[in-house]
Amino acid sequence: MNKTVASCALAAATCIAAGAAHAHYVGAGVGPSRIDINCAGTTSCDTTDTGFKVYGGFSLPGPFALEAVYFDWGKAGSTSSPGGVPATLGTEASGLGVGGAYFLLFGWGQCTLRAGVAYNKADTTVTLAGVPSSSSHNHTAPYYGFGCAYPLAPSLWLTGEADFSRAQYTATDKANTRLISIGLRFHF
Repeated sequence: MNKTVASCALAAATCIAAGAAHAHYVGAGVGPSRIDINCAGTTSCDTTDTGFKVYGGFSLPGPFALEAVYFDWGKAGSTSSPGGVPATLGTEASGLGVGGAYFLLFGWGQCTLRAGVAYNKADTTVTLAGVPSSSSHNHTAPYYGFGCAYPLAPSLWLTGEADFSRAQYTATDKANTRLISIGLRFHF
């Protein structure tokens, strides 16, 4: 499965690079992120952070595009005291995705619907009684998103977007991820 995702990402990147001389795009966005870790039984839990994404798109016929994207879903953490023993959990997640986009044109700008598959990775550290234990978990999951863009110049657009996926942060636990971003997209 990992080789399949890597092959798809490489194919998307090749298409984007090959089409760079045509009217295609690159963009980036930053904003509040969330990793919905399980907070049941914790004394404190913070599931929000700041995340970002970087992406590129290769235009297809009509209102469609092929995209490759890197997500930083941010960090989340919790503390608890099971049996009076202090414990903390901290995780940070990122992902590489490949998918499609559909553009809806309006008089003031455009909106975008996107969907694809993301290869998400979560690095988690659990500290129990002062002894840390780290693990890394990979999870292939669908991602989807939507957003709108307003042209600042013919080739430069201001974007507001929301992206969603899922990451596995322990051997048995998975969490929904979310990134709400404001950014710029450059068409070339």
